[in-house]
Amino acid sequence: MRSGNSVLLGGLSICGLWLVRVLLIWVYRFSGGPAVLSELMLYLVMVLLILIMWMALRLLPVLSTVWRVLAGVFAVNLLLYMIYFMQCLAHIPLGYGILDVVQMFSILHLLVVFGLLANRILRSERQLVESVRQQGERAQEMANAMTHELQAHRDALELSWIGEQRSSERLRLFMAMVSHEYRTPLAIIQGNIELVSYGELQQRPIEGVNIKAMRRAVDRLVEVMDTALHQSRLLESVGGTAWRQVAVMGYIEQQVEAARVLWPKRVVRVECGVGNAAVAGDLPLLNTVLFNLLDNAQKYSPVWSEILLRCRTEGGMMVLSIQNQSTLPLQEDGDVLFRKSYRGRNSTIQQGKGVGLWIVREVVEQHGGSVALTCSLDGAVQVVIRLPLAGVER
Repeated sequence: MRSGNSVLLGGLSICGLWLVRVLLIWVYRFSGGPAVLSELMLYLVMVLLILIMWMALRLLPVLSTVWRVLAGVFAVNLLLYMIYFMQCLAHIPLGYGILDVVQMFSILHLLVVFGLLANRILRSERQLVESVRQQGERAQEMANAMTHELQAHRDALELSWIGEQRSSERLRLFMAMVSHEYRTPLAIIQGNIELVSYGELQQRPIEGVNIKAMRRAVDRLVEVMDTALHQSRLLESVGGTAWRQVAVMGYIEQQVEAARVLWPKRVVRVECGVGNAAVAGDLPLLNTVLFNLLDNAQKYSPVWSEILLRCRTEGGMMVLSIQNQSTLPLQEDGDVLFRKSYRGRNSTIQQGKGVGLWIVREVVEQHGGSVALTCSLDGAVQVVIRLPLAGVER
C-alpha cells in the first residue's frame, strides 16, 4: 500500500508541475486579452494548486521518510507558484527574484523525483534478483528431493534384483535336486521297459502293455526335465549356442507322432505344405511349445472331435495353426490365457487350464515370433504361431 502511495505521489508531483506550467503558458497567452479572463485563469490555477497540495498532504501519513522529503519539496514548489500568482494578481508586492526561485525549486523537485524513481528501480531490480535466487534455491531443493527419491527407488530396485537373483539361484538348486531324484525312478522305469521289450523279443507277449507308448512317455519325461533344467533360457535373451536350424516338417511330424502315441484315441490331422523350410531356434523349447498346444487341444476338446494342424509359409514367416473344438467357454478369457500362472474361470473343473500357455508365448516371442488365440461362437478355438524362417532377413 505504501509503495502504491509513493508512486501516486511521484506521478502527482510531476503531473502537477507540468500542468501548472501549461496553465502559465495559457495565462501569458491571454494576458494580452481582457483582464477579467487573465484573472480568472490565475484564480483557476491557484485553486488547482491548492487541490494538488491538499491531495499531497493526505498522502503524508502513509509515506516513508524519503517520500515525505519529496512531498515537502513539492509543497514548497507549489507555495512559490502561489506566491508568484498572487504577485501577478497584485495581492502582494511584486518581487523580481521570485521567478528564479520558482525555477530553482522546480529543478530541485524534478531531481528529487528522478532520484527516488531511480532508487525504486534499483530496489525492484534487487528484489527481482533476490526472487530469482530464492526460486533457484527452491528448484535446487526440489532437485535434491527428487534425487534422494530416485536414489531410494534405485536402492529398492537393487534389493529387488538381488532378491530375484537369489530366488533364481534357489530355483536352479531345486531343479537340480529334483532332477537327481527324478532320474532314478525314470531309470528304473526305462530298465523295466527294456526287460519287457526283451520279453517280447523272446516271443513272450504281455497282455495290455503298449511298449511304444511307454517308451514315448519316458522319453517325454526326460525331455521335459532337460527343458526345465535349462529354464533360465526363458529369462535370458536367446540366440546363443543352443540355437540351430530346425526343419519344420520333421519338427511337426515328431511332435504329432508323439501325440498320437500318447493319445491314441485322438485324431490329429496335419495339413502342411512348407517343403524344406526351416526355422532357427532352441529345439527342446520349440518342442515344448508345440507339445503344450497339442496337449491343451486334446485336453479341452471332445474325444470324438479332431485336432487340425495347418502349416504354411507367408512373408518370410512360418505360420502354424492348431484348431480344435473346445468344451469350455474360452471367449471370455482371450489372450489373458497366455499370462504367467493364469488359470481360467473354469480351471476348477479341469486342472491346468491356461497354466502352460505363458511358456508358449515366452518362447515364441524370444524366437522373434508371435502367438494369438481366437475363439468363435460355435466353440472352435484356434491358436496361430508365427516364427521367422531361417536365413530370411527381417
